[in-house]
Amino acid sequence: MVGTPRPRSLPRSGTQPSEVIAISLSGVLVTCLAAFVVSAAVGLSVWIVVFFGLLSGLQSVAWLADRTSVWRA
Repeated sequence: MVGTPRPRSLPRSGTQPSEVIAISLSGVLVTCLAAFVVSAAVGLSVWIVVFFGLLSGLQSVAWLADRTSVWRA
């Protein structure tokens, strides 16, 4: 018919294999980066707790040694 537009070709529903590989590779990289950030944050917080625990333990030992010292004036 004259004046009737031709139907457009519909886009393919599937993706190209190279697109799938690129998407999954970037997904893996983002997941690895997120896992690294989480593990670094947890590791640092554990080390901070251990460090302050050691400091307060040393302070307690120093306080006890000062209280029980024979050289106390």
